Amino acid sequence: MAMGALRRHQCLIAAFVLAGLLLVQAEARGVTSAYRRRLEAAEDMPLDADVFAVPPGHNAPQQVHVTLGDQAGTAMTVSWVTVDEVGNSTVMYGRAMGRLDMAAEGTHTRYKYHNYTSGFIHHCTLTSLEV
Repeated sequence: MAMGALRRHQCLIAAFVLAGLLLVQAEARGVTSAYRRRLEAAEDMPLDADVFAVPPGHNAPQQVHVTLGDQAGTAMTVSWVTVDEVGNSTVMYGRAMGRLDMAAEGTHTRYKYHNYTSGFIHHCTLTSLEV
């Protein structure tokens, strides 16, 4: 067999092997969950549901989020919104609920878009956490 023909033959075999592997992989795919979404529209949550209620207290934090603060897992960022006034952006934390002996000072911002003005958006990163 000439070198060019041998090369074409090897490429053809490789293509068949690859196609076979793809077929086997496609056959191995299955259903990962028995859940199936209903076709009819879901009922909307009423706007007067308790989950939408403003928390009690003057200038109470709303929309609280906790996210990873660094790649090592030794920090986390807490974000929240206050509506009435800026307040402060300090988060107290510690190793026990009754002993909040550490504090982290954060920042706040606010934005305007056309006729909308956001609440005060606070971000505070807690560092030196134990893994």
